[in-house]
Amino acid sequence: MIIVKITGGLGNQLFQYALGRALSLKLGCELVLDISFYPLQTLRKYELDKFNIKARLATTTEIKKAGAGNNFTAKLVRKLGLTSLLYQNYIKELESFSYVNDIDDCKEGCYLDGYWQNPKYFEAFKKELCEDLSPVAPISAPAAKWLDKIKSTESVSLHVRRGDYVKNAYTNSVHGICSLEYYRNAIEHIQQQIDTPIFYIFSDDIQWCKDNLNFISNVNFVDDTCSVIDDLALMQKCKANIIANSTFSWWGAWLNSSQGLQVAPLNWFSFSDRNSQDIYPKLWRIL
Repeated sequence: MIIVKITGGLGNQLFQYALGRALSLKLGCELVLDISFYPLQTLRKYELDKFNIKARLATTTEIKKAGAGNNFTAKLVRKLGLTSLLYQNYIKELESFSYVNDIDDCKEGCYLDGYWQNPKYFEAFKKELCEDLSPVAPISAPAAKWLDKIKSTESVSLHVRRGDYVKNAYTNSVHGICSLEYYRNAIEHIQQQIDTPIFYIFSDDIQWCKDNLNFISNVNFVDDTCSVIDDLALMQKCKANIIANSTFSWWGAWLNSSQGLQVAPLNWFSFSDRNSQDIYPKLWRIL
């Protein structure tokens, strides 16, 4: 087996699962998920169980044996950066987006700790991941109505991430938010590719979008879905996608079969030296 540490919101969880699933298929072994992060959290919750994933949850013993427990000693070892030295099978990602070459030599028994936001880790297994990441339960009735509209039009999803990107000072300093100029340029690009596109707006602050994106023609504000699972399912069914600097909308675009009709922001982070296009598939348009 291999164990993957699952942390963060849904978008991060999907990246972590995708890496683990790709490795389990490559090695022909069981995938096990360490979700010990979530009992200590109030803002985030584990959501991979909403999908048809092929993995089981790690036991406390398995987590502790890997050097990843929440006891004092394990936390101290991690804080000192000694985990990989004391536990040879513990692979830690040290830099966002950069491909970790140790993954190529990963064997059964490895414990993987990181965000793994690089599609090179799993792009060879897209078919399997699209099957795994289909929702267990049907989408809600409101979402089903939106799906009918999306399938019958030249649909383009446009995602605006605000929430903690605006309200939390630290998160805002790290990520910032996509500018209106970015969205104007993205819309112009899509209009050059698709005749009479219909835009479907997804956001955690839909009222802000109604107030500030009223310059868009042929627009629908998706404001009555019941969960992020609904929104993810709808975004991936659109014929094109305009994403924010958000792992959530990244997955809405990556799970889409319309390759080459995805637009993404040049800046993922506020600090230019942290930005990298390695997070994007080669065919996406970066603006």
